[in-house]
Amino acid sequence: IRHATSTVRDASGKPLYGQTLLFDDAERRRAGEERNQLRDAERDATEQRFALQGRLDLLRNASEMLASLGMRASLRQVSDLLTREFADWCTLDVVEDGGGLVRATASAGNRRSHPGREPGDMLRDIAQSGKKLLIASVEDSDPRAVEFPRETASLVSVAVRGRGRPVGVLTCGRIAPASPYGADDVALLEDLAARIGVSIDRARLVREVEERADAGRVLSYVADGVLLVADLRPIDDDLLVLLSGPFDKADPDRRAGSAADRRQDARIGQRCG
Repeated sequence: IRHATSTVRDASGKPLYGQTLLFDDAERRRAGEERNQLRDAERDATEQRFALQGRLDLLRNASEMLASLGMRASLRQVSDLLTREFADWCTLDVVEDGGGLVRATASAGNRRSHPGREPGDMLRDIAQSGKKLLIASVEDSDPRAVEFPRETASLVSVAVRGRGRPVGVLTCGRIAPASPYGADDVALLEDLAARIGVSIDRARLVREVEERADAGRVLSYVADGVLLVADLRPIDDDLLVLLSGPFDKADPDRRAGSAADRRQDARIGQRCG
């Protein structure tokens, strides 16, 4: 209820009486609240649209890096991209051919939040199981906190897969004070991890093809050498036959026939032996 009080005066300005009017202000107040709600909803939608566009840009930029650079350089570029637009620190660990997990790259926005050089047991478990991990709020009493930079407030870690098998682990963290990671952040990192897995798998396939090609060239060289020796063997036999018998300078035909006979005998002897 809203009220308004006024004084009624005559023509000379002399007060005659006072009056108070009461107004039901509920409708106007409801209309104002609805306008505020619409304004807030519009602002939230704009923020979400910008956030979604930022995520799409991040995925596009990461995909271009993974497609245009070598594997090691591309992984480092993607890690740096994540620390600029998504996290305060980032690590990417890769499963070696022997099954061990090694740190391929690590980046941080500042020295205070830089990760260690080796992955911890928790990340090894993620690599083996292929499961994801979301810690919205890291407590000081959490035993897993020792594996990450100090003052980490929230982190998300997902397995990187290639051809259906784990090939690494991608982890991102935020330093306090920071907003916690949520389900949308996990979905984004899983999408990016899938692209990284394709890149790692492609690089390994290229390496295998190159190794097989090198082995094929070596075998080709060996085969050429064997064929060369086989081609030279008749020539060597001819030379041995010619050197082993006397030359008949007076009768070239006799000399040629004698050499031919000896070559034939030598070949027959090789077959029998």
